[in-house]
Amino acid sequence: MIYIVLTGFSGIGGLVVLGSPARRGDGGVLLGLILAPLVVLLSVVLARIYLELIALLFRIGEHTTLLVPQGRASSPTSGYGLPPAMS
Repeated sequence: MIYIVLTGFSGIGGLVVLGSPARRGDGGVLLGLILAPLVVLLSVVLARIYLELIALLFRIGEHTTLLVPQGRASSPTSGYGLPPAMS
């Protein structure tokens, strides 16, 4: 759902990029035709990467909450999974 909304905003941004240089004339239509697909493609790719990172953070959180009750997560004092130092 969020991806569809962001894709829609990308399309609107592409239309703005297409129309803005056309107002100036002097080959602005050609510039808009070149830049608009690039802007849309870049914004859709960045939106996808952003949403994948958010999903990844949620997956990490879910796996962490599953590992802690099992005792498989290392304690903060033991240092990155290493056994505690002998004293």
